[in-house]
Parts: sequence; C-alpha cells; structure tokens
Amino acid sequence: MNRRTIILILACLILTAIAFLLLSPDQRGPLYNGKQAGDWLDDFSGNPETSLAAKKAFRQMGILAIPYLVGELTNKSGWHDKYVGLKSKLPKTLFDVTPNSPRIDWQRRKNAAFALGEMGAAADSAISALIEAVNQNEPTAVAMSAGDVGLANQWSPQARATAIQALWKIAPESRQVVEVVMGALQQKYLATNVSGVAITSLAELCPKFKAEIPAIIQSLRFVDTKYWRPLPAHIYAVGQLAPGYAESVPKLIVVLKDLDPRAREAAAYDLGALRRKELSAAKAAIPALLETLQDQDGIVRITVAEAIIKIDQTQSSKTIPALVELLQEQNYTVRLRSVDLLQQMGAGAAGALSALEKSLQDEASIVRVWAAEAMEQIRQADTNRASAR
Repeated sequence: MNRRTIILILACLILTAIAFLLLSPDQRGPLYNGKQAGDWLDDFSGNPETSLAAKKAFRQMGILAIPYLVGELTNKSGWHDKYVGLKSKLPKTLFDVTPNSPRIDWQRRKNAAFALGEMGAAADSAISALIEAVNQNEPTAVAMSAGDVGLANQWSPQARATAIQALWKIAPESRQVVEVVMGALQQKYLATNVSGVAITSLAELCPKFKAEIPAIIQSLRFVDTKYWRPLPAHIYAVGQLAPGYAESVPKLIVVLKDLDPRAREAAAYDLGALRRKELSAAKAAIPALLETLQDQDGIVRITVAEAIIKIDQTQSSKTIPALVELLQEQNYTVRLRSVDLLQQMGAGAAGALSALEKSLQDEASIVRVWAAEAMEQIRQADTNRASAR
C-alpha cells in the first residue's frame, strides 16, 4: 500500500468522524433551569451541594431525561464500537498511525446510572439498559492490534455497582431485577463493590421471592470462599493436592488456628467441602472445629458450623448455641445463614424457636422471611416427631 493510499484512507476516516459529529443530534439532553442534562450530570462529580441540585434537576426532568441518560449509560450511539471495530481490521501500518478512540468515561456512566436510580419507579423504561450495564464491557482500540485482542475490553466495577443500586431503587419487586442482582454476587472480579452492592440490595428482598433464598445463601457462601479469601498456599502449593482430598485434613486443622480470620474461614470451608467419598476423613477435624465455634469472627463461626453439619450431622446439636448467638451478629448474611442451618436441623432445633421468633423483627427483610419459614418447618418437624412416638 503506497503513501498516497494511506493518506486518502486517513482523510476519509477523519471526514467521516467530523460528519458524524456535525450531523448528530444534540447529545446533552433536555434543559432544566437553563442547563442541559449533560451539565447536570457533570455536577454529580462535584461537591455535595451541586450533587443535591443535580438530583433535584433529574427528578424534575423525569422521563424527558431518560433517553439521554440511557445513551450515556450504554453508548447507544454505537460510534465508538464502530470506530474500534474498523480500526481493528486495518493493516498493522495503518493501525499504528490511526488515532485511538477516546477512553470510556466510566464516571459519566456511573453518574447516569445514579441519576436513573434517583428517579425511582418513573425510570422503569431504563431497566433493560441498566441490566445491560451491569455486565457491560467496552472494546478499546488501544489493545486491538493485529494478533493481540486479549486485552481488548475495558470495564468498570463502580459503574456496574451503581447500575445494580439503580435497578433495586426502580424495581425491587421485578423477578428480572432480582435475578440480575443475584447473578452479580458471582461476578468473577477481584473488586468487591459489585458483589457488596448486590448483597446490600438483597437484604430487602421482597417476600414473594422466598423460593430464591436458598440460591442466595449459596451465592453468599460463594462470595466468601471463592474470590476474596487468602488461599492457604502452604497447603495447596503448585504441584500439590488441591482442595477436596482427605490428605489435606491435618494441615487444614492447623490453619484453623491461623492469625488471619479469612484463612481460618477458608480452612473450615475446605474441611466441609471434601469430596463425598473422602468426607469421613474430615471427622478427625470435628474437635478442632467445635473449638473454633468460639472464634471472635462471625463469618468464621458460621462457616465452621456449616462445615460441622456437612461432615457429621450427629454433631449438629452442638452448633445450636453458637447459631443462636449468630442470630445477633451485625452482618445480616451471617444471621441469614444461621437461620438456614437451624431450619435444616428441623425438630432438632426446636430449642432455638424463641431466638428465631426475635428474628421475625430483624432489620433485614430477607432474614425475617427466612426466619418465619424456619419456624414453620421446625414446628412441623417437631409435631411429626411427637406423633411418631
């Protein structure tokens, strides 16, 4: 390709971009008090006073501002993706001299999600765009050179977390929204704010989604054990046995006394997660696990209780005093998991009914709902046991 052809192609690209910008409709949204929506959106990045004014502005603009905010949230214009796609197909020589596309302004996307959330139910037409934003990646021209597309996506946990918050403000009783928020618990990123916001939202789960609570509890265990814990590397070093094998039990027992609470939690979890045919080997850890039920960390104690019940159900009754105490734990996820374990015990947890009754006043809706379910099942199991005598 000669130099003249290269210059011609570049000129066409530049003219196309200019034409697009000139012919596009105004991208700053409707007016309120003499300022366009885009200017009000910028104010969310300022001081609290300007943010309060911006909240009021978007509430007043209402549905008129939604198309603009959706555009900011999802890049619906598509020009960015088209440009990146076009550039990625250019020969290496042209790729190197063609300007990179602007970096994604994730702060504006976060602000757009926030503004939609402030509108509440009035922004229900933006639900699909917010759902898209929860899982949205963006292509970036910087990495999409010939033969190198491995780093071709940008993403922002902050923008995703704000989209989750907005969805919950707009439609907390929508099954679609609940499913999206539950899915966010298992997004595989090291940044915890996505799952953290999802956890906070699910505390106020609508009672009609009671059937989803077991899956939520499983996801909460996933969050605690899969991505945000220090793996006991001295147990599972490269080339050694992975979790799930009986040979790990003696070393895991030692880790139950580790100074790091997350390591103690990881050891308890792994003891309860041995492969089924090797789970009996974990019975050797029961004395150490029962001792660890006195741990100062609530997450460690609930994980230990779960491990004991998985390893040897005949030891379940020994966990009840700890589970009753955990019903008062500050972290609602620990209280929820405690309720769940008591429910699993059925009639064996009849002595915990008075404690569960107090949980009917729990500040978290999801705990109240599951406590009522647990009490009903425990009482029924107790009645059936009495009838069978």
